[in-house]
Amino acid sequence: MGRRVTAATMTVLTGMLIWYGAGSLHREVFAERAPNPIDRECLPGLRRLHVAYEAAWVSQREGVATPQVVALDGDLRGLRGLCAREGGASQEAFDHLERWRYRAEDQVRLWREAVGDEAGRALGNPGNSP
Repeated sequence: MGRRVTAATMTVLTGMLIWYGAGSLHREVFAERAPNPIDRECLPGLRRLHVAYEAAWVSQREGVATPQVVALDGDLRGLRGLCAREGGASQEAFDHLERWRYRAEDQVRLWREAVGDEAGRALGNPGNSP
């Protein structure tokens, strides 16, 4: 009897832990955040984020830590709802910037791991490659 109760208790506790983790992850990733107050329209906000991300990738490629990327990601998530409400070209531009953001981050990571400083300066900025 004691083993069954222990097994049932552990199963319930494990399920609750998984449920809590999934809920936290869902709230963090999919919750609609309020846009940054300076972003009144989608496209100017996306342009601002593109410039800021580009500067962050250049800094990261040069080996400088860029903690502002987390704040930029929050601003990007805040623009998701605004761009969806505007629809059409705004939504397409948001999707493009979101894909570009992750692709550029991967390129910068590979750049740091595979390319030395001398070759890096000769090749240029990986965030602008097609």
